[in-house]
Amino acid sequence: MKLLDMMVACQLFFQIATISAFSFRRVSFGTISSRRTQHQSQLFSKTENSRSARAEAATRSLENLRERQMEELAETDRLLQQIRQVEVSSHSPTNISSTNKAAASILAGVDYGFQSRSEGASFSDLNGGSPAFEGYGPPSNLWKLGTQQFMRNLNAMKGEYADETDFALTDSQKELHAQLDALTLNATGIWDREMQNGPIEAPLVIKIPYFGLCYMLDEVFDGKYIPSRFFLLETVARMPYFSYITMLHLYETLGFWRRSAGMKRIHFAEELNEFHHLLIMESLGGDQAWWVRFLAQHSAIVYYVALCLLWGISPSLSYRFSELLETHAVSTYGQFLDENEEALKKLPPPLPAIEYYAFGSSDPFYAEFQTTAMSQGQP
Repeated sequence: MKLLDMMVACQLFFQIATISAFSFRRVSFGTISSRRTQHQSQLFSKTENSRSARAEAATRSLENLRERQMEELAETDRLLQQIRQVEVSSHSPTNISSTNKAAASILAGVDYGFQSRSEGASFSDLNGGSPAFEGYGPPSNLWKLGTQQFMRNLNAMKGEYADETDFALTDSQKELHAQLDALTLNATGIWDREMQNGPIEAPLVIKIPYFGLCYMLDEVFDGKYIPSRFFLLETVARMPYFSYITMLHLYETLGFWRRSAGMKRIHFAEELNEFHHLLIMESLGGDQAWWVRFLAQHSAIVYYVALCLLWGISPSLSYRFSELLETHAVSTYGQFLDENEEALKKLPPPLPAIEYYAFGSSDPFYAEFQTTAMSQGQP
């Protein structure tokens, strides 16, 4: 075969192939077009149904939201009426039962007179008004703040606080301090309460550190000021949620996992809740001793790093370890309440507790982790 004949044959072959392909495409496109029209019709119907379902779900959520807001507004109106009926000047913890409990608690809130060892400001002025907060702006660099805090704690070890030279307690605050000093907490009772639910089931890799930490708490804080132990617990309790958010961010950024993105909001709300618990314990003098702050701050950093590393090995183990410590904290608070029930009834709530549980309850994050509200379909 000559080259020309071969080229003609190739040309004929490509022409036949092109015609055949074009004919196939015309038939295929027609078939596809018909199927696409049918599919689009079905898809349009599904879209309409989906849109209707979304509208119905949105309507239910908004109705639940409106109902909850109306209930909260009605409760706020009742509190306003009750508070206006009470003479603040004549109100005292001894006649709290004569008014609504919520209104009475708001009116009974007091400043226990402790100074925050981290800011050096009265808890009655944490939202402003204190000279310590004048000219507040962006924080300084890490070195400057670290040096400043180190020197304050160094002076604290010597028993000196330059910002409290002119600070004096009132007689009522001194009496409140004496009542706080009389509170007790039995470590054996904590373990008896915890073991009522049966033996602790957990892998040894987290079970051994758990028992070690709890034993350390029992030994270090035996016979010590009770709010100091709770200050350490609340400082450390913030770290799990901080570490979970960190690792979820990391997984999302690396493209590993994005199906738990909504959990960041819940974990942030949980951390914010623990932060307010910490403020309450500070207002009760839990952070007064320098060694308590030292132990709490360094334990929190170690705990945070450990949880992040544990998450990298197994997120389930990380959550389980946090669950063990939270369960122990619940047992600790339960034992504390049982031992001091009558004494606690006589103590007024501190101001940070009033700010959070009364005034701050309108914050959307306040109820974010409330599983009861979520189970009822409330937004």
